[in-house]
Amino acid sequence: MNILLKFYKISQKIKKTVLSIWLSYLAGVSVEYISNATSFLQLIYSIFDFSKISVLILWSGAAIVALIWSFNFVFANLQVSNQAFISTMREHTYEVLNRSELSTYSWGYNKALCIPKSSEGWKPEDVYIDFGNSHIDGNFSFNEEDSGLKGYNDEAYISYCNTSEKINIIRNRGDDQDRYGILHFERSMVGNRLELRLQKSKWSQLQFSWDYLRRLDVHNKPVMHPSRDEQIDQSFVNALNRTGNLLINSFCLHLILVSKEGKLILSRISKTKSNDYPSTWAATLGEQIERKDFIDSSNGNPYPNFVIRWVKRALKEELGIDEGLSVNEGISELDKYVDMESLRALSLDFEGDIYNVALTCFLRLRINADELRALKEIQLDSNELTNDFKECTDAEVREILLGYPDNQDEYHPSTYLRLLMFHRYKNRYLGTVSSIMQDYKKTKKTH
Repeated sequence: MNILLKFYKISQKIKKTVLSIWLSYLAGVSVEYISNATSFLQLIYSIFDFSKISVLILWSGAAIVALIWSFNFVFANLQVSNQAFISTMREHTYEVLNRSELSTYSWGYNKALCIPKSSEGWKPEDVYIDFGNSHIDGNFSFNEEDSGLKGYNDEAYISYCNTSEKINIIRNRGDDQDRYGILHFERSMVGNRLELRLQKSKWSQLQFSWDYLRRLDVHNKPVMHPSRDEQIDQSFVNALNRTGNLLINSFCLHLILVSKEGKLILSRISKTKSNDYPSTWAATLGEQIERKDFIDSSNGNPYPNFVIRWVKRALKEELGIDEGLSVNEGISELDKYVDMESLRALSLDFEGDIYNVALTCFLRLRINADELRALKEIQLDSNELTNDFKECTDAEVREILLGYPDNQDEYHPSTYLRLLMFHRYKNRYLGTVSSIMQDYKKTKKTH
């Protein structure tokens, strides 16, 4: 897009000059052709006699003029459409994430921190952890000066733990687990790669940070809080500009599953999962990263392709699809139901409702939603979270996107950006902009 923009700016400057030169040349050769022609028919033959250098120059010039003017017209309209699309995204994005003028993909409560250079997404091996600069061991310490947040320090954290009933319950049962969040990220200048640096913390520290930053109403929906929103926005801008590290978070996998027919699969979150928007629809699974996803516990060495390990664990724990179980001789459940070769990372996203970071990935199944539901019914026991799935066409994806915020009680906050990134991956940028803007105009007319 940047190359096209540069060419557009150059063509804008030269198009009138090129046209003027060609018209001057046309006038000159026209006088020659007309004076030498004995009839109108001979004049026509002369104009299309490509054995003459002058004719070749004439028509080559006409083609160049037509190309430049056509490109200017198309790209100018594309720019208008692009600006309209950006405005539409901002209109459908939670206010706190629209404070900055930095344009990136956004919808609902989520905004993309980074997207691949290629429209094909990142391959699993292109997303890697920089262990040399990560803080995956040691104790996390809240630093009020570094964060710029008043009361965001170890003393406040200790006080929070002493007064929080939910933290006491977690600690009393010895379940204050290690968590790993994104400290910093870099998109490689060469090639299509994403470098991640991780920060270790405890679940209680993460909960303190989330409760400090977010404000929720009785329906578990974010409430505007000017001072906190300003702090969240500034941290987001710093992360985008690579001028500072992210605050504490729990790195999460957002896994979009697509049926064998190419339709996106939504899953309904259990009504008993009170801490994560119960009974809403999500696209499709979510899983927080654990140490075993990227470190071999037997020798302490990093695993290559940690994204693949992470996705396989999510499939096993959330859907019961186990690589270690065979359904037929020589064929595992994973191979039968999942096309692992299709796995791509589509974006690194910021979750504005809770201050979190997620890697949104795409994966194609070899089954559809009905078959997945049947599979889950076999796997189900009383502790399972969901077996409710449904499929969405591209048109239904756009309908959900344009229905925000009126439909936000139906969908998990992160679902909207997941849907947008899926649509972009499947239909590319221009296809996404064109179809969403067409649907947006229709929606405006009906209202």
